Amino acid sequence: MKQVELNRLLEETVKAEKALLNSKGLEYTRGGDRLDNFKRNAKALGSTPLRMCLVFLQKHIDSIFNYAKHGDVLSEPIDSRIHDARNYLLLALAIIEEERTDEPARPMGARKKK
Repeated sequence: MKQVELNRLLEETVKAEKALLNSKGLEYTRGGDRLDNFKRNAKALGSTPLRMCLVFLQKHIDSIFNYAKHGDVLSEPIDSRIHDARNYLLLALAIIEEERTDEPARPMGARKKK
């Protein structure tokens, strides 16, 4: 693939992911908090929002691996699975960023004290 084609794919991908993130976000958001779904599920299961997000991400990663192994996906197109996976990575970053701003500053990559 030539660079110009990759750039076109990148632009189309970002556009599709933004549309997907905005449309699906409406289903899961309460009170204007885009991360609410992860927070509610984490509280209900005694986990953390980041771990919940990664569980949802893993579902899409598993599907992508199955596509690589078998050449097809049963429930939705592979493109959509990849877009979802990238969006969950963005949401994971949002969770990390929110945690960073909700507590005293710590160096990037530093672990939270337990």
